[in-house]
Amino acid sequence: MTLSGLLGKSNLDRIELHLELPAETYDGQPTLARLQIRNSKRWLPSFLIEIELEGGSAFVPYLPRKSQIHAPLDLCLNGRGWKRLEGGRG
Repeated sequence: MTLSGLLGKSNLDRIELHLELPAETYDGQPTLARLQIRNSKRWLPSFLIEIELEGGSAFVPYLPRKSQIHAPLDLCLNGRGWKRLEGGRG
């Protein structure tokens, strides 16, 4: 059990996320965002990463070491004005 926890932690270590939203979004309407996922580990790749945010999800089966990818992410934002995106899961 301990080994599983350590491997899971090392899989997610040094993974950086950056969310790019379009210039305009509308309340309650589906929005296609772009998620940049970067693995900045020097030696190890990452596997089977799933990111869930605001009802949308992105899945990355393999992310090589020192690399980045872009993944589409469908979001449905509610409310007007500035919004803090919280409650993301990975």
